[in-house]
Amino acid sequence: MASIDFLQRTTDSSHHELDAILSSRDISEDVGSDVSLNEFIHQLPKVLSKCEDDLKVQNVMSLFRRLKLEQKDWRQFVRFPDMSKNYTRNLVATDGKTFTLLMLYWNPNKVSPIHDHPCDGCWMRVCEGVVQEKRYKEVDGDGGLICVQDDIFCEGEISHIADWMGYHKVGNPHISKPAVTLHLYSPPFESCNVWLNEKSTRSSRSKITYDTVYGTPKGHDWCI
Repeated sequence: MASIDFLQRTTDSSHHELDAILSSRDISEDVGSDVSLNEFIHQLPKVLSKCEDDLKVQNVMSLFRRLKLEQKDWRQFVRFPDMSKNYTRNLVATDGKTFTLLMLYWNPNKVSPIHDHPCDGCWMRVCEGVVQEKRYKEVDGDGGLICVQDDIFCEGEISHIADWMGYHKVGNPHISKPAVTLHLYSPPFESCNVWLNEKSTRSSRSKITYDTVYGTPKGHDWCI
């Protein structure tokens, strides 16, 4: 398992294996200029709809690698952090059909519940800070979940998960600094299954909500 010490990058075999997997993927689509956030959003529907699932993961990862994302590009979407919550979910873009793009602001030392992804999966890129991802699979027979992978992701790193790979929870292990992550879901979904902890034998259904939409706080005038 990767180290959960936020002060140092994990150096054990699990993280090296992850780096090897990412670097070995087909990056032919990486060739060319960087793309801005607006260009990235514009290209998503085409990339997500033009290929089969296996190729889709590679092509989206390639597009994520080409994305040039600086603080000035994403700061507008996380201007309203809520310290009473573990994290806030901020809608960046959606076409209502092929994708939803979110920016998550993680308060220090806070985590999400364990959850699934009732879609083709979730791509995540760290914009600021570090995040910890723990992956789980269901235990045969007596129920419950078991942690099968524990990784730390640093700024600029990308990950992907789909339900066939397991469920996960994500969090910010730093005790004093926030973290920001960009999440892509395809296609959009309205609810997911959530487990309170590893010993939970049953999940509950949780509705997907947003704290801000296109940079505007919930409760103001906006629509999806």
